[in-house]
Amino acid sequence: MSRYEEIVDMLTTPAVLLLLDELSEQIRSSGGMTPKIVQYAGDRLDNTFGLYRKELLDVALGSMRADRLGKRIDGWLFTNVSAEQSTHPLVAAHHASRFSGHKHVVEICTGTGSDTLALSRVADKVTTFESDVTTAAVATANFRIHGLSNVTLIVGKWPEASPDLYAVEGIWADPSRRTLQGERVHTDVHYLPPLATILHGPRDYGNLDAVVGIKVG
Repeated sequence: MSRYEEIVDMLTTPAVLLLLDELSEQIRSSGGMTPKIVQYAGDRLDNTFGLYRKELLDVALGSMRADRLGKRIDGWLFTNVSAEQSTHPLVAAHHASRFSGHKHVVEICTGTGSDTLALSRVADKVTTFESDVTTAAVATANFRIHGLSNVTLIVGKWPEASPDLYAVEGIWADPSRRTLQGERVHTDVHYLPPLATILHGPRDYGNLDAVVGIKVG
């Protein structure tokens, strides 16, 4: 199996989900990550998942952080970064309402899937793109755990132009607004992907009625 598949497998295993709850509680009660918690996670993971202790601890920390930030969704997994960057569930539902009744919505930059969940509740089909393998695996685990059968996640960058956009009625995008080194960018041409490619994607193929929503701050 690929790294992506193995992380998904780990995060959908009931025993590992119980371990995640334990780790989150230990982090909370200790006031942060400690060597003892790291060792505990390593001792509890079998040989199959042992390679992904770091990813598991990140999810334990992220899910706890999402709870603290008021972004908790029952049973939803977050990475530490996505806990900060993800959309609040009420705001996600507000954004998604604009796509109500659409047959096919494309999402650019899945994160761990908070917006995807909201879109899946109002659109017939959601295709979502995430280029980071670990983030994509966490999102896929969320979708499987919660039975989101109308969501297709593609691990990779959203294509700047694709004939498939003929059939897309809407696009929701949360482009990265940081460099690979983590520094904020302040012009839309440096977003990943750039805003122009999101705004003009469906229109380049004559789909002038497509609804396009972009999270910019």
